[in-house]
Amino acid sequence: MQSMISVIIPVYNVDRYLRQCLDSVINQTYKNLEIILVDDGSTDNSGKICDEYALKDNRIKVIHKQNGGLSDARNTGLKYVSGEFCHFLDSDDYIDYHLYEQSIKVFDNFKVDYFCFSSKSFFEKGSDVYNKKDIDEYIFVKRQGIYGVNINIGLNTNIHVWNKIFKTEIINKNNLHFIKGLLYEDIFFVWSYIFLSKKAYFSKEYFHNYRIRNDSIMGKTIKNKMLKTGIDHMLNWYELFKSFSNNKKSFITNYNSLFYLLNIYYDTTKKMVPKKDYMYIEELKNKYLLEINNCKNKYCNIFNKLYFKIEKIWYFLLLKDVFNLNKWKSKFRYYKQKIITAVYFRLQIFFMRFCKNNNFDNRILEIETKKDTNNKIICDELQKINNFYFLPNRGNLGDMAIATACYKFFDLLNLEYNVIDMTKYEQYIELPVNIVYGGGGLFTKYYRQYYQEILEIFKSKKLQKVIVLPASFYECDDVLEVFDERFTVFCREKQSYNYCLSKNNKAQFILADDMALSLNVKFTESKTKICNNVVKISQSQKKELKKLYKYYTCIVCKYNGALRKSNNIGCFFRTDKEAIIDENKRKISLIDLSLIANSFCADKSFTYIMIKLFFKVLNSYGFIVTDRLHIGICAALLNKKVYILDNKYKKLSNVLENSMSKYPNVKLYNNISELINEIDKFNSSNKKNKARINILSFNEFVNEWKSVKQNFGLEKIYWSEI
Repeated sequence: MQSMISVIIPVYNVDRYLRQCLDSVINQTYKNLEIILVDDGSTDNSGKICDEYALKDNRIKVIHKQNGGLSDARNTGLKYVSGEFCHFLDSDDYIDYHLYEQSIKVFDNFKVDYFCFSSKSFFEKGSDVYNKKDIDEYIFVKRQGIYGVNINIGLNTNIHVWNKIFKTEIINKNNLHFIKGLLYEDIFFVWSYIFLSKKAYFSKEYFHNYRIRNDSIMGKTIKNKMLKTGIDHMLNWYELFKSFSNNKKSFITNYNSLFYLLNIYYDTTKKMVPKKDYMYIEELKNKYLLEINNCKNKYCNIFNKLYFKIEKIWYFLLLKDVFNLNKWKSKFRYYKQKIITAVYFRLQIFFMRFCKNNNFDNRILEIETKKDTNNKIICDELQKINNFYFLPNRGNLGDMAIATACYKFFDLLNLEYNVIDMTKYEQYIELPVNIVYGGGGLFTKYYRQYYQEILEIFKSKKLQKVIVLPASFYECDDVLEVFDERFTVFCREKQSYNYCLSKNNKAQFILADDMALSLNVKFTESKTKICNNVVKISQSQKKELKKLYKYYTCIVCKYNGALRKSNNIGCFFRTDKEAIIDENKRKISLIDLSLIANSFCADKSFTYIMIKLFFKVLNSYGFIVTDRLHIGICAALLNKKVYILDNKYKKLSNVLENSMSKYPNVKLYNNISELINEIDKFNSSNKKNKARINILSFNEFVNEWKSVKQNFGLEKIYWSEI
């Protein structure tokens, strides 16, 4: 049986607009509706129009009542609701004919607590008090897809009921209602509902049309700054506070959010009232602060009190824009901010340990995007599937660094996995397996021809669960089209995260750090113990190992050649499709260190050997200049001074911003000439690099190869062009 949607439409003196509103509802493509018209004592023909439509459509109920205001009319409508879902529609607006059909699909498919959609404004004739661009910006939903609900979701989504479909069960169970006699009545209702919600679906599609009128509440506020409007704004917060203050658990759970909202609404209210009334608003805020503190002291033990005290100071600094980095010009202030923030969160964790009896809500502390910290979410997702096929990204030394980090990560978690041999990738398309893809920078328009084989595996309908480890995405719509509910995709920078969300609402996307950042540099310095009995080498394997050893010695020779040509500065720049240095070739020696070695990354032993070698080479330089992301990351792990030149689509700067704030020696450049000037300063004062890499003997190489547990075979493909 189809779910029913109850539509509550308060009606008051809107005979000019009411027919357009009602026509948009009764002609919906979804028919199982309950339409509740509440005539709030209209003195024009609105009541007659309601009765007229009720005679034509048996889904319409009309309630005539004395005038009590918008809140009272909506509360009256709620008494008659019998549908599973509820929508509050203003009688001077109208909706798209497909809204309710789309809503049912969202609730059925995604099991969310509410559905929020975009609205489009239009002028009533003679309305000239608005900046339409600002209104459209305000009522446009800037998200697409499913989100966990937190306070940032509320603050960054307009607090109106008419652009949301609610669950009637949540409204009735918690006795949610509108505060009678107050302006901005949506504030109390919507925030109460948000605090009770876990998941929401957001759509950028315009399903609602918002009429701009001179006599609306917003119009009056824009025309005239009045104390009454400001007080009502603050009173809505106070009603929200009172609804939580009588219950210890609900108050402690929502204290963070309530405190933060008070400051937000105080700042907003000051813009709504004349300057002469600022003092009154300040007194009102102080009164509310006193009440919330009294309530806090009533419910909290000593550790809670200390926790809240520290938190209050931190939020005060935050709201005063102390932590606005755009205003902080000096490095001293930047690092001061980092230290203060770090100390605050460490203290928070300390106090939280002593507050186990209280169900604290940390939603205020979450960022809008879902961010993985220290690979915790990656761990959880991998352990859920446990047994899987690992699909490393074949490529250069940067990809080998990612693969090495993945192998060590999997082994640390004691996961069971096999490695996909991409020379036989077709056989994996037919297997009903879990796949973990190693991530990296393959999914861009520059490498479309190279990722087609991986895409073929992703397209398989037999795949059970797919995890894409931290990757970048740039102009690769063909990849994002394939991601569905089976995919958990980790993005290594905000730019990719936002791009993925804008193109796909089926997969789960999470912001995380590049896998190479989890590499432990100490393993690259360790000497291999003799382990002749660990793995027996057959004659055929020995023959293959000799080929592999020959490839290895060739790479070491090329590295040593690069060392001979350079001084203490390692200048390593791209020479592939993403290269941005062209006209300056004469000034910078273009050694593409990453491309000296290439691999399918399917042989774990060989990737370990190569990454050890890679770190040795980087360690041979005083500092590094590069536009290669993983040269920059690995050099930073070695505590080298690193100058990084950003690429065409800002991948490096975005990854640095997301993951590398703790490496103070890493400096980003956007200007090639500025970077060249820096290099020239050092070139003039540095002698030739005398460091050389010793080549392992064949027996040492075999010993290294054998020392790695769980071997997955020798490299089958050797790249001829390096």
